Amino acid sequence: MTTPAHTPGPWKITESPSSIFIRCGRRTDNHIRDGAPVAVIHKGHPSFTTEEQRTNARLIAAAPEMHTLLDHLDPPLSHDDDCDSRMNRACECSCYRATINALLTWIDSTG
Repeated sequence: MTTPAHTPGPWKITESPSSIFIRCGRRTDNHIRDGAPVAVIHKGHPSFTTEEQRTNARLIAAAPEMHTLLDHLDPPLSHDDDCDSRMNRACECSCYRATINALLTWIDSTG
């Protein structure tokens, strides 16, 4: 596992009439960062609908969780693995797949 260089999660989303803010949700390194903006999406750009911008914000806000998930993935099975290892990896893969699907559903949700 690696130590991320990004602002730790969770990140949360808030909106104003003109912008969507992706904000950090905790304090770190004795610095008060709770609620500080990590990213800002300005509404009203003609190339993007508001719903696209909200979905982009959810994708950005999911970055710390996605980093953690990817960091926990092990290398794929080798041909030398025994049957028990394969069964354990199959269970792990199923859990990873379910977590990834849940993340993608959350990112793609409209609410």
